[in-house]
Parts: sequence; structure tokens; C-alpha cells
Amino acid sequence: MSEIDAGEAVATKAELDAIRSYIIPSLFSFLFCWLFGIAAISFSILTIHEKGKGNLDMARKHSGSAMSFMVMSYVLGIGTLILALIFRR
Repeated sequence: MSEIDAGEAVATKAELDAIRSYIIPSLFSFLFCWLFGIAAISFSILTIHEKGKGNLDMARKHSGSAMSFMVMSYVLGIGTLILALIFRR
């Protein structure tokens, strides 16, 4: 389980601690748009898993993906709410 494939970067604890998993904001983003929220939560969990293995490159990649899906969820959810308020009868 702790095997590391060739080509993966192994990081120090300080480097791994600097990578955010975005798990709490990802859980909250599920309320705005469930589809993007599920993707954000999944990538957050993958980030935590890769940080546990010490894989810096994949942890950064998954962290960025989690943040992207989280932001898309917020934008879509808040945008829909604003449009609903503007065009309500």
C-alpha cells in the first residue's frame, strides 16, 4: 500500500501540509449544485489519499480539480439563484 511508482514525487511533511484538500468547502458546494459538488468531494478525498501516500504531484493535481469543481458549483448555484430572483413573478 505504501509502494511508490517510479516518477512520483515524494514530498516532505511541510510540502504536503501546504496542499489543501478543500473537503469542507466541497461538502458545502454540494448544496449549490449536486453534480459538481460530488466531483469536488471525490477529488478532495483523492487529495487526502494522495497526501497520505506522500505523492505531491497527484495531491496537487487533485486539489486543483477539487477547487475547480467547487467553484463551478458555487457559480452555477448562485447564478441560478440570482436568475430565479430576477425573473420570478
